[in-house]
Amino acid sequence: MVKDSRNAISVRYPLDEDVIECQAVPEYDSDILELREFPSRPSSFRSHAEPIEHLPISDSTSLIGNRGDADDTNITPDIRDKVPFSAYGQLSGWRKGVTTAAITASVVFCINTGIAIWAATRTGTVDGIGVLYEGACSNSSQINTGLHLVINILSTLLLGASNYTMQCLSAPTRAEVDEAHKRGQWLDIGVPSVRNISRIGKGRALLWILLGLSSLPLHLLYNSAIYETIVANPVTVTVIAEDFLIGAAYNVSGYVAEYDTGYTDYTGYTNHTSQYMREYESGLKNFQIQNFSRIQNLSNSACIAAYGGSFVTNRADLFAVSPNPSPLGNNSVLSVIFPPVITDSGGSWVCASSGTGLAWGCDVRTTEADPAHWKIENYPIAYCLSQQVSEICRFEFTMQLLIAVILCNLIKAICMAITVWQQKVPTLVTIGDAISSFLNSPDPTTIKNCMMSKADVTRGRWRHKKGSPGGQIRTHGALSGVWFPKRKRWFNAASPKRWIVCISLCVIALCVVAGLLSMSINATMSNMSAADIRTLWSLGFGTVNGQLLVDFGDPGQGSEGLIQMVLLANLPQVIFSFLYLMYNGLYTCMLLGNEWTNYAHQRKSLRVTSSSGEQRSSYWLQLPYKYSIPLLVLSGLMHWLVSQSLFLARIGQSDGGSGIIVVESTCGYSPIAIIFTLMLGSLMVIGVILIGFRRYRPGIPMASSCSAAISAACYPPADDGNAATSLVRWGEVTALTADGLAHCTFTSDPEVTMPIVGLLYE
Repeated sequence: MVKDSRNAISVRYPLDEDVIECQAVPEYDSDILELREFPSRPSSFRSHAEPIEHLPISDSTSLIGNRGDADDTNITPDIRDKVPFSAYGQLSGWRKGVTTAAITASVVFCINTGIAIWAATRTGTVDGIGVLYEGACSNSSQINTGLHLVINILSTLLLGASNYTMQCLSAPTRAEVDEAHKRGQWLDIGVPSVRNISRIGKGRALLWILLGLSSLPLHLLYNSAIYETIVANPVTVTVIAEDFLIGAAYNVSGYVAEYDTGYTDYTGYTNHTSQYMREYESGLKNFQIQNFSRIQNLSNSACIAAYGGSFVTNRADLFAVSPNPSPLGNNSVLSVIFPPVITDSGGSWVCASSGTGLAWGCDVRTTEADPAHWKIENYPIAYCLSQQVSEICRFEFTMQLLIAVILCNLIKAICMAITVWQQKVPTLVTIGDAISSFLNSPDPTTIKNCMMSKADVTRGRWRHKKGSPGGQIRTHGALSGVWFPKRKRWFNAASPKRWIVCISLCVIALCVVAGLLSMSINATMSNMSAADIRTLWSLGFGTVNGQLLVDFGDPGQGSEGLIQMVLLANLPQVIFSFLYLMYNGLYTCMLLGNEWTNYAHQRKSLRVTSSSGEQRSSYWLQLPYKYSIPLLVLSGLMHWLVSQSLFLARIGQSDGGSGIIVVESTCGYSPIAIIFTLMLGSLMVIGVILIGFRRYRPGIPMASSCSAAISAACYPPADDGNAATSLVRWGEVTALTADGLAHCTFTSDPEVTMPIVGLLYE
C-alpha cells in the first residue's frame, strides 16, 4: 500500500494474470474506494462462470480506476472551469462561431444605420415618412424587389447569427450539469433549450432573453420599414355619341348630382359640387375642341384591359365613343360615370351593360371575352379615347420603423460581443462536448446505470440523493440494466410533449390558413363568374388588387395607421418563425439521436466545438448541412410565401395633376399565394412525420439530449485515460465491475463489442 502525491491510496494485488487496483477518490469522498479489474479472458466477462475474488467495498464504489495520470485535458469540472480564458483558445469552437455571429450583426448594423442616415439626409421626412424615389411604377417595383431581397438576406444572416448564439448561451457548463445532477435533475445537451434557462448563469440567461426579445421587432418591422406606394388616378368615364367629336351640343348637369356622393368619398371634394362642375365642364370643352394632350385611341379590348382593373395609374379620363347619333338630339353626352378611384369589386362600370353604371359584383372577364359587343348602360361602344398621364409611384420609408430595427440590431451585436468576451467557461454545446467531458471526468451521480435511457430519467426511475455518489434505476417490471434492444424510431428522440405541441400548433395554423383561403375565395366568387386557379392567378401573386384588400372600415392614414397595418401584415411572419423554431427542434432531436446511435456501431471521433487529438471540430451545432441547408431554404421560401399572402398595401390618390390628396394604408391578400403557403406548410408537416417513422439501428440506450443519460454511458476502463481524444465506440468492455457484472461505456478500446441480449449490465 502506498500513498501517492495526489493523496490517493493505491493497493495492487496480483491475481495470476489479473490485477485489482483500489484507490480512494478524494474529490468525491475520502472513505470510498474504487475497484477496477482487468481480466485477461473476455469470455469470463460474458458468462460470469468463473469466480473472481473481490475486495469488500461499499455500494457506492466507482466503476473507474485512477485517471489522474492522463493529460492536462483530464481536469475535474470544478478545476477546469477556473482555467484562464486563454487556455482554451480565444477563437476556437463555439467562441469562433459566436465571434463570426457578432461580426455579422455589426456589419448588418452598419448597413442599416448607413441606409437610415442616407435616407433621412437625402429627402427628409414628413410625419416620419420619407420618399426615396418617385416616378414610374415599373422602376419603383424593381427598387422594391431589389431592396427587399437585400433586406431578407440581411435579416436571415442576423436572425441566424442570433439563433446560433442563443443555442450556445443555453448550453450548460459542466459545473451546471453537475449541480443539476446532484439535485436529481438533468439538462438538455445539443438542442435549443428553454428548460435550461432557469438553471444556467443569470448573465447568460439575461443575454439569451435579450437576444430572443430583440428578434420579435425584426420579424414584425424589418420587411415593412421600406415599401412601395401606388398612386391611383381618379377617372371620369363619359359615354359620348360620335357627333360629340364634331361639336354637337351636350348637357351634363344632371349627371353630377347623381354621382356626387360617390365622387366625394374618393376625391377629397366635400360639398363642392359647383367646383367640380366647373372643372368637369371645362375638361369637356377642352376635349371637344381637341385641346387635351396625350389622347390615345384604344380598341374595345385594349380599353377594357386598361380600365378594367381595381385602379388606374397611367391613365386618367376616358371617353367611350358610341357609333349611334345622339338619341336626345340636344345632348351628345349619353352617360357619365364617376367610379371610385379604388374599386373593391373590380372594374364594375366596365361590365355595367345596363342600370346605373355601377354593377357591383359583375365579372369583367365576361366582357373581355366579347369586346365587339361591349355596352355601357345599353350604349354600344365602338372605341375609346383615353387620356394618358405620367405614373406617380413612390418608394418610401418610415423612420420610426428603421430606428426600431437599428436598435434591435445593436442589442444583438452587443449581446454577442459580451458572450464572446465574458463567457470564459466552456459549455457543452454538442453531445460530443458532453461525452468528452464525462469521459475525462466521470460524474459519480449516474454510476452503475450504463443502460439508463432518457425515458428512464423522465419517468422518474433515476433518483440521486444528495450526499450519495450514485443514483439507481428502480426496478420496473423487469431487472433494470438488463439489455433488451428495441429498434426505436426517430420519433423517440424527441419527447411526446415536444411532438404533440409542435404538430398540434402547426395543424391549427394550417387550419386557420385554410379558413382564410376559403373566405378569400368566397369573396372573390362574389365578383367573378368562377374562382378557378386561372382566375385566382389572374388576380396577382402578392400584388395589390382593389378586390383583395382587407376591409377595416376606416383605412389607416399617416404614420400611425401605417404602423398598425405593418404590425398586422407581419404578424403571420412572427407566428411562422415561432412554429419553425419548434419544427427545427424536432429535426435537431432526431439527428442528435442518429449521431448518438451511430457510436454503437463504429468507432468514431467525437464531434466537438473545440477539437483535440482525434476529435472533429464543428461549427454547425447539431444539424448537418444536408439537413440544415434544405431547412433554411424551406424556411426562406415559406417566409416569402407568407409575405405574399398577406402584405402591406399603400395606395395614394392623385389630385388629377402631380399632387397626392391622401394615402391610405391597409392590408392586401393573395388567394393564390395562400394556396401555395398551405401546400408547402402541409408538405413540411407531413415530411417531418414521415421522417419520424425511420428506425435507428439498435445497440445503445436512447439518451437523446438528456445529460444524465449521456453521463451514465461514460465510465471507461481505468487504462483508457485518453478515450475522449481518440476514436470511441459505445459497447461492452472487457473489464467487470466490482460486483462482477458486465459494463458498457464509451471507450477507445478496439475490442469493445455489442451488449448481449438478456445480460445484466451495471
